[in-house]
Amino acid sequence: MWTIVDTAEDLRLLRDFEVLEINKKYHMNNAEILEIFNGMTGTMRSKDATIDEQIEETNKCYNTYPVVRMKRVLRKYVYSSWKSLAAFATLLLILMMDLQTFCDVYSCPTAFGMAKKA
Repeated sequence: MWTIVDTAEDLRLLRDFEVLEINKKYHMNNAEILEIFNGMTGTMRSKDATIDEQIEETNKCYNTYPVVRMKRVLRKYVYSSWKSLAAFATLLLILMMDLQTFCDVYSCPTAFGMAKKA
């Protein structure tokens, strides 16, 4: 709900198109209504236990899909350490370029004593 109403203009549009109806007896101004909408970030439990059970079963089924599990693993381990992985890849690339340059200048098998003996 918090992404539906961000500004007073959004609130006015919802009222104009009769998506949102605000009871006049509460005497709330736009700032208070925006605060209510922006505070709606948490989940709510329903009053019906069977609906809650169905939601939990659906979530359990959804969470067992390999694609969902892979996205969570990527988000947890790869995206959180993205800067470290990028620095490691950069360092590895520089070391490999140094090795290639060394092997171009000095013959690698000769330098390491691995020349083929005839």
